[in-house]
Amino acid sequence: MRCPQEPSPTTRVWPAAWVVVLGWTVLVAVPFALNLRQVQHATLRMATNEARANFRKDLAFRGWAAGHGGVYVPVDEQTPPSPYLAHIPNRDITHPDGTPLTLMNPAYMVRQLNEDFAEFNGATGHITSLKLLRPENAPDEWERAALKTFERGEAESLEFTSIDGEPYLRLMQPVMTNEGCLKCHAHQGYNIGDVRGGVGVSLPMTAYLNEERRGLTVLAASYAGLWLLGICAILFTARHIRQRILSQRRSEKESRQSLAQYRSLVDNTLAVTYRCAHNTDWTMHYMSSAVESLTGYPASDFINSSARTFESVIHPEDSPRVARDVNESVTAGRAWEIEYRVRHEDGSVRWVYEKGHSVVGEDGEIEFLDGFLLDITERRRNATLIEQARAQADDNARRAKDALADMERMNVVMMGREERVLEMKREVNGLLGQLGQTPKYEYT
Repeated sequence: MRCPQEPSPTTRVWPAAWVVVLGWTVLVAVPFALNLRQVQHATLRMATNEARANFRKDLAFRGWAAGHGGVYVPVDEQTPPSPYLAHIPNRDITHPDGTPLTLMNPAYMVRQLNEDFAEFNGATGHITSLKLLRPENAPDEWERAALKTFERGEAESLEFTSIDGEPYLRLMQPVMTNEGCLKCHAHQGYNIGDVRGGVGVSLPMTAYLNEERRGLTVLAASYAGLWLLGICAILFTARHIRQRILSQRRSEKESRQSLAQYRSLVDNTLAVTYRCAHNTDWTMHYMSSAVESLTGYPASDFINSSARTFESVIHPEDSPRVARDVNESVTAGRAWEIEYRVRHEDGSVRWVYEKGHSVVGEDGEIEFLDGFLLDITERRRNATLIEQARAQADDNARRAKDALADMERMNVVMMGREERVLEMKREVNGLLGQLGQTPKYEYT
């Protein structure tokens, strides 16, 4: 059965990066939407303020005219006498120079001002009422609805709309009846404080909306640049993290391979490698499997176990010396090399050679003790045999030397005897010669 593959760094990093991209997009989009709304509200505020300023101008002009009871102006085609003021005495008078004059009430004046000079103000005004003197001032549907709200106590009506296909802001506020209004409108039944009608202002929004679009374009470009900068940073960071993960995975793989090779090498050698804690119990963190051959117990019996420690298998006669030598070496900060005996599970005694050293942590304190153990029982046995053979050889050599000395002494004695025999033969031959006899002995 095939094991499932571990997810690659790409499959882990990029989804997380896209989540961050989404979060960054929301983070940028929210303030952008708020700023967008603020720009739109600012446009509305400026347009509303201008419309209200136009309304207040019309209202102030109307109040001024009403305070003076109207204004007399020369009669012409543009300003004929108003038939809706016929009930007012002295509506028409003659100037001393003979020029005919007619009375213009505030409504007449404001209407003419709005019609003739709208191009100067930009906004256009309209006076209307639900009780009309002049039918041409009749309200449209929006104005009629606004006038009804004024009768219910509303102070203003405002709406964005379209006039002849162009965007406009329409604003209307009520006109209250005061004493100056009664001159022209008392006959309609109005009392002071009644809603006389309303003054509406229609403000073209094209210039405002164009300015708003320019502001929104700059705003959108700024946020788009910020968003793109963030996206680039996120993707660059994700790519960097991915490369680091790949590098880390390669390092981890190499470390695992090195550790596997090391453990394979250690587990297949006769030496016992170990790592124990630097504490009173010398707790084993690791011990290679070769310890079973040395002691008869598996490595798992010693690792993180208080039931069986390695100290328990050291020969009692050697245990104090081993502990003393190791502690002195650790305290002095040097490695140790010692030989001692351990007891096998089967009762036999094995000789071991141990070499170890301290492992210091980042804080400068000793954390572990690392080392290895080597079974030297055969070596010790061979050394004993060699020593015995050497002693036997030395004894044999001594005996051979003594025998040789004895032989040399005997040789010297024998050589002396032969010289004496030859001398005696010469003496006998000499005596025989003196007696005239033939020599009896031959010699060389």
